[in-house]
Amino acid sequence: MTVLFELQQEQSVILFNRGKQLVIQYREADRIGRPFLLAEDYAGKFHGVVYQGTVYYSYQNSRGDFLFKNMRDATVYYQLRADEAARGIAAAETATPPNYGDIPYLAPYLHAGKLFLLHGGMRADGNVAFLEEIQMFNGPSRVLAETLPVPCHILLWPSSGRMFVSANTPEGDRYYCTDEQMHMIPLYENKPDTVPRKERDAVFSQLAEKEAEIARLRKMIESASDQYSDLMHVAEQYRDEAVKWRSKFTF
Repeated sequence: MTVLFELQQEQSVILFNRGKQLVIQYREADRIGRPFLLAEDYAGKFHGVVYQGTVYYSYQNSRGDFLFKNMRDATVYYQLRADEAARGIAAAETATPPNYGDIPYLAPYLHAGKLFLLHGGMRADGNVAFLEEIQMFNGPSRVLAETLPVPCHILLWPSSGRMFVSANTPEGDRYYCTDEQMHMIPLYENKPDTVPRKERDAVFSQLAEKEAEIARLRKMIESASDQYSDLMHVAEQYRDEAVKWRSKFTF
């Protein structure tokens, strides 16, 4: 996992993992700073967003808990414990566990200038999923969807607070998206010919734009990583050469 976040003009940070280590690296113009360790229990499901000049992010740790933090300190602003995240998900009776898609789910996003968390979980009977938004820092929460079929897959655009959800049912796939107020709107259920063409085309157009943006950022990250590796190699050569010269003139 490697993600680039733009903080302001010519200032950005790169967050990436090395196994269970979650690492941050600052970048200003063409200069890349030294890496700093954020966590040593990273297990996946990373999501992040820039809010008020800093990166807020969520991830799942090695114990199965979901944690929500920011890049400036180690404070856990929100924690979804593994036992709570698995509430409603019965233990699998076979070697192959049931597929719930992206559930359980926890990710930050921005909406109307405010910071929210999207929480997805299972109902107690283990048959349907729900989605709720949690407004951070003492704001109200509300349910976005109460009975989503599972498995369901979530595509969240953190900077705009828009969401696209696909769900699989025995009758066929179902698709939902959110409007500007984060209300869930069904695109179609069961019959492909009932899809509103305007809404469908708008969603796929946005998907194409996001994929292009992801490709652009991936190239920037790869370039930055290559520059950092080259600089480290040169620094090691200078260090080795300095050690050799020091040993010659040390009595």
